Amino acid sequence: MSWGQIKLLDYIIRQNGFGIVYAFDSTPHYAYTVGLQKTWDHPELIVFGLDQEMSHDILTETVALIKEGASFEKDENTELTVKCVSVTFIEVPLHIVAHYLDRAEAYYEGRPFKASQILWADDKGRFPSDGECSDDVKRLQPVLTILVDNHPPRISE
Repeated sequence: MSWGQIKLLDYIIRQNGFGIVYAFDSTPHYAYTVGLQKTWDHPELIVFGLDQEMSHDILTETVALIKEGASFEKDENTELTVKCVSVTFIEVPLHIVAHYLDRAEAYYEGRPFKASQILWADDKGRFPSDGECSDDVKRLQPVLTILVDNHPPRISE
C-alpha cells in the first residue's frame, strides 16, 4: 500500500469513522472495513461473494448498528436481516486476519486487530457453516474459521 493510499484511507476514516476496501481482483471477491477498531473498539468486518453495491450496503448498515451500540463479535449467534439478506457473524482467527485485510494491517501498522466475518444465507436461510447450505453459496463464501493454514488460498483471476 502506497503512502498516498494510506493517507487517503486515513482521511476517509477521520471523516466517517471507517473506510471500505474492495478486493474484487480475487476469487471469491470480498470487501472489508478499516477503522472500526480504532473508532468504536469493534472488530473490522469482512464479507465475501457479493457485488460491490450489496457489499457496501451490508457493511454500512452493519456499521450504523455498531454506531448505535451493537456488537458483532465472538460468535454471539446474532442473526439479522440487512438489505433483505439474512446475515450472521463469526470471529476470524487472528492468524488469518492480516491475510485478507491487508490494507487494515497497513493502517494499524502491523498491530494486531480483530475481525468478524459476515456470512449471508442461501435462499433457504442456511449459512455456509451449515452442511445443508447451497454449494453455490458455500463456494462464494469461504468460512474463515475453518481455514487452519497460516496462508489460506486466495485465487486471483
